[in-house]
Amino acid sequence: MDRRLAVLIGLAMACPIVADAAAAEVGFRGCGTRNEVADWLDRTFGEKPFASGIQGDGRLFELFATRRGETWTVVVTDPEGESCIMTEGTQLELAPAEPVGPVA
Repeated sequence: MDRRLAVLIGLAMACPIVADAAAAEVGFRGCGTRNEVADWLDRTFGEKPFASGIQGDGRLFELFATRRGETWTVVVTDPEGESCIMTEGTQLELAPAEPVGPVA
């Protein structure tokens, strides 16, 4: 994984939110099965899985985002299968990749 993406994901995890205000407005409580959460994010915001990883405690970490990064959401799924929205935001941008190999 690109180091900058790892930093971005780490920053997103530093400020958890149980559910965003938009979710509360439409009656979604921010947790459910992984499929329920993923379907809701797709229907509501057009967000699809963008990146994922397994945390040290065995939880699945996923970053969902729109195609152009207008909105993004972090979802964590525990080993028992409950998925919860942890934080969300706008204007996702990836830093350019660092060059590989020696720099001349």
